[in-house]
Amino acid sequence: MSKVLIYSQEDLDLILELEKEKNEELQQENEKLKKQLHEASITIQEMVEQDIECPSNCEKLRILKKQHEKLLNDYCRLDARKYSEQEEFIKYMNSCIKELEKESTNKLQNTINLGIIDIAKIILQKYRSIIGENDV
Repeated sequence: MSKVLIYSQEDLDLILELEKEKNEELQQENEKLKKQLHEASITIQEMVEQDIECPSNCEKLRILKKQHEKLLNDYCRLDARKYSEQEEFIKYMNSCIKELEKESTNKLQNTINLGIIDIAKIILQKYRSIIGENDV
């Protein structure tokens, strides 16, 4: 017989709130990296416009390009991690819903599970709307 995971509304709300906080933190870090990337791009452009032949500027340009590449890599990695965590949470919620959808010999438990399934689907739908995804 399979185990049915039962979560209270408070637990589900807490999970959703923690995911929202993590998403907000990632978005703030993402914005910070975007700003740094933009500033580095402007600095590189200014260096190029001033005098690309000057050896000191060329060295500064190489350093700025390395910083630019690092920031771009950090940004891409952060964005991938955010997406991965969002996808993981959605898979987790779907697996909980599937587990709850399994029939039990206890009719009362089946009725309770139907209510929990409805709540979990509402939470999942709201989470998807928060992260801007219709279907991950």
